[in-house]
Amino acid sequence: MQLHIRNVLAAALALLLVLSGLAGAQANEAVRFVIGGQFAFPEEGAFVIERMQEEGGAYTTVQLPQGRTLHVLDFKAYPGVRLVYGGTRVGMENAVQLSVLMATLPEGYRPDVVVHSGISGNAGPGLIGDIYLNRFFVLANLGTMHGYGFDPRLNEAYNPATGELDRIMYFPAHPKLIELGEAAFATYLDRPGVRELVSDIRPAGETLQLLTDFVGASSNWFVASSEVVERWQLLYGIRPRRSRATITYPGEAFYEEVGRTYPLGTVDMETAAAAKTFYEFGIPFAAARYPSDSARETAREEIEAYRLHAAEIGGRFVWEWILAVAEYVQSGGEFAPAAALSGQSLF
Repeated sequence: MQLHIRNVLAAALALLLVLSGLAGAQANEAVRFVIGGQFAFPEEGAFVIERMQEEGGAYTTVQLPQGRTLHVLDFKAYPGVRLVYGGTRVGMENAVQLSVLMATLPEGYRPDVVVHSGISGNAGPGLIGDIYLNRFFVLANLGTMHGYGFDPRLNEAYNPATGELDRIMYFPAHPKLIELGEAAFATYLDRPGVRELVSDIRPAGETLQLLTDFVGASSNWFVASSEVVERWQLLYGIRPRRSRATITYPGEAFYEEVGRTYPLGTVDMETAAAAKTFYEFGIPFAAARYPSDSARETAREEIEAYRLHAAEIGGRFVWEWILAVAEYVQSGGEFAPAAALSGQSLF
């Protein structure tokens, strides 16, 4: 049934591309690698779209169902590499919808890897404007509320590598995409305009940081509560298992598999839903999230004051990241399948 639905979607979108004239205008045979890109808010995608239009390659747009627009660039600098870029809109359901649409596009448009990005609340040690490339993502609004509190639940996630369902809570970022993001960040810091943007929101002169060893949590709630952040830090951070005499948090149960401590870094409303979707389609995925607020009581005021700055700081980084991926592919680099993950029952 799943394969049938996927084929129907792919056929419908292929017809849409033909009717739009795009399939005839651009020869898919020349495309050997597709980078998928996602952004949540229009302001977050504006910088990348502007650079796509200026890169010198073939740029066009494709209208998808539900009024969505895909921005498509065949790079001039990296022949055979294509970027397909679209906005999720706000919320988990919207992120799933775009992710399924992208994962079922016809060959030549369907992403080989996906880089996702957007502003976020800060639950880690970073500052507003810093950039997180989280190692894992968790759906924070999935669980059961009991009289004694909230228990997170594992997901049943389809693993295309095995054809079976995995019991999993944390969805992984692809390590090579994080590595390329780290290389891109070093280049990005020296680009004109970046330091000026940072100084606007950091008058004390704090250095912009790239933070990579964290978990990102997503839910349909805009979080503006110290109590929620502290609770989520306990629930979703990955740490060594504690004594049997104390409560075992989900991250503690998962620690033995990942073998490292990963605290909670960011909270947002889209990333984990996209991570889960691309995991189920077997498409390597990673996400850059850049805090526009503290996710605590002052979050509403902070996001109004800083979201546009954070969006441009992040957008400038994402463009460098995309270029790093394109250059890596052009030089013959490949993306090995991510290691399979499993979960442990919490009940």
